[in-house]
Amino acid sequence: MSTSGAEVVGAGSILVDSGPLLLLLIGSVDPNLIPRHKRLDAYSESHFAELRRFVESFGRVLVTPNILTEVSNLAPSFKLGDDELKRRVLSRLAQLIEEVLEVVVPSREAATQPEFLRLGLTDSGILSSIEEKVTVLTADFNLYQALLGRGRTAINVFHLLRDLAPPS
Repeated sequence: MSTSGAEVVGAGSILVDSGPLLLLLIGSVDPNLIPRHKRLDAYSESHFAELRRFVESFGRVLVTPNILTEVSNLAPSFKLGDDELKRRVLSRLAQLIEEVLEVVVPSREAATQPEFLRLGLTDSGILSSIEEKVTVLTADFNLYQALLGRGRTAINVFHLLRDLAPPS
C-alpha cells in the first residue's frame, strides 16, 4: 500500500475506512491474530489476503485523520493480549501511516454535511473529502448507502468478500 513514486490521481485511488483498514493492519502484523481480535470476528485470514490484493491493485491509498484515530483506538483490542502485542500492532500502524496519503478535512467542515447527525464525524469527513473518481471501501452500510446516494463509487467490504469462506 505504498504511495511512493508518481502520484496517481483519480480512478487509481481508494479511500479505506476504519473497518477494512483495521483488518489490513492486524493481518499485516500476523494473519493468525485476526481471530484473536475483538473487532474482527466477521473475518478470516483468507478475507485479509483477498482484501490486501484488492487494495494493492489501486495506485494510491487514502485515509483521513479520523479513520486513523479510530484504527489506533481499536487496534489493541485483542481477546487476550499483552503489551508486546500492542507495541507490535501500533508499530505497524506507524509504518502504515507512512505508506498512505492522509486527506485532512477540518471537523468544522465535516460537521456541515447533511449526514453528520446520522453518520457522525468520521463518515461525514469521508463524504466531504472524496472526489468523484475515488473509490471508498467500507464495512459501514450507512456510509456505503450515503456514498451511493451521492453518486460516488463505494464498495462494501462484505460484498467484496462474501464468496470467501466464513471464519471458522
